[in-house]
Amino acid sequence: MSTKTCYNRFTTLETTTIKGEMVDALPLAVTAKERGMIYLLKGAASEADTLRVCVKNAAGTYELKTVELTEKAN
Repeated sequence: MSTKTCYNRFTTLETTTIKGEMVDALPLAVTAKERGMIYLLKGAASEADTLRVCVKNAAGTYELKTVELTEKAN
């Protein structure tokens, strides 16, 4: 991979902002304003935290989707 190609991949990092916050409860409703927002929902005692992101679905409405994290097998 050439140096130029490698660095071209990162040009949008300077113009992109990812918004996120750690929360005890998720919002009851999400709108276009929250689109792209990442929520780290704190797990209760003996429960894991969950990661959610606000996305627009095919129907044009907004919803929170759970992001599943998996480990890469060696």
